[in-house]
Amino acid sequence: MYDDVNLHFHGLTVSPRGNADDVLHRLATPGQSLHYVVHVPKNQEPGLYWYHSHVHGQTSYQVGEGGMSGAILIDGLEQHIPALAKMKQRVIIVRSTGIGINARPRSGGDMSDDDMSDMPDANMSSSSDASDRRGLQSMYDMSGENGINPDGSNKTPCSPKSKDNLTTTLNGAYRPVITISPGEKQFFRVVNATGHKTLKLNFEAEDVSLVAIDGFALDTYPGTPEFQKRRFLIIPPAARAEFVVTGLPRRDRMRTLCYNTGPNGDPDRTIFLATVVPPPHKQAGYYGPVTVAAPLARNDYDTQLPPPSVKRIAIFSETQKPRFFINGKSFNIHSKPMFVVHSGTTEEWTVENVTNEIHDFHIHQIHFLVESVNGVKLEHPYWADSVVIPHRITNGKKATPGKLLLLMDFRDPVIRGEFLFHCHILDHEDLGMMAKIEVI
Repeated sequence: MYDDVNLHFHGLTVSPRGNADDVLHRLATPGQSLHYVVHVPKNQEPGLYWYHSHVHGQTSYQVGEGGMSGAILIDGLEQHIPALAKMKQRVIIVRSTGIGINARPRSGGDMSDDDMSDMPDANMSSSSDASDRRGLQSMYDMSGENGINPDGSNKTPCSPKSKDNLTTTLNGAYRPVITISPGEKQFFRVVNATGHKTLKLNFEAEDVSLVAIDGFALDTYPGTPEFQKRRFLIIPPAARAEFVVTGLPRRDRMRTLCYNTGPNGDPDRTIFLATVVPPPHKQAGYYGPVTVAAPLARNDYDTQLPPPSVKRIAIFSETQKPRFFINGKSFNIHSKPMFVVHSGTTEEWTVENVTNEIHDFHIHQIHFLVESVNGVKLEHPYWADSVVIPHRITNGKKATPGKLLLLMDFRDPVIRGEFLFHCHILDHEDLGMMAKIEVI
């Protein structure tokens, strides 16, 4: 039965113990209730986070198909990037759901009003695929459509016939209308709350300006510019992207394009998400209320990290049954932690994918620095809590695993305790691709 429930506060640097962010020991069965007290630290990076149920074996059904999730905003990003202060904000949760005959989305819909209270979970507060032989540059800097796969096959990754039984919506609306005045800049804050769909988010007629990934502004890491132009954004399940869109004098379309998940991956085809139009009558740009947040508290994320004290390897694998593994082990809630980590340290993790489909690395309680992908060092490392692990590349008899190099940050003492890391493609998680970690 899929009727137990608990909550995970995704991306927040909060305690994994007690009545905070503990998904290993806290569980409500039908008729029971849970009371959470989550102390968000004053120096939490301002940005977009989210929460969702996290019951092992039930997560794909509850979150992916059922949509049990919501957005969390940590105020203060306009203090960090003043240009955002006068922009209209659109918090958008992308879901791909479909449980039961009554689980049908509202068709159409208009996201043009300043007040989106009629939209569920809405919040208006004031050339080749990147997994080619050259390696990924960044999960937000990948290009390409259909064509030859990295393994040399010519399988079309997004056949028009490839469909699933789920419906993709924005805040519960199917293909809504979004209005932006010509020349107006709006701040979009998007959560990928789908169970297994990697979004290749694109506006047909223009580039967007990326500002933040997984709640952390890009320029949090020294040397990274605060805005980065992107033709599209790769947002795997659980990830968030915050970006600026400029209104055009004509109609535009918001889409997720075909994304190559590998020969054995779920086919992520092109889907039309929303229509973007100028308002019917000429309007001035948005100059709504500007709230002045308190000055941001200092933290360690905007400085160079100390050298790693330990180097580890985490290998993601699977069998045809299907079962999924990390370092050869399928998750058992009664098992001891796979890794024991010392609080106050940083570690270098090599995450390898030896399968023919992408996976989606996520760890609770912390953010990590993405340093290189498939051996290619990133020009601008960035903080994340969920990132694509590219699939392996087969050339003749030689198979090369997909590979990430991550710098894991365990310096905050609040995260001491036992928690999880796993694939956030949720059916993979439910079928064993998860492991415990303990910080002591």
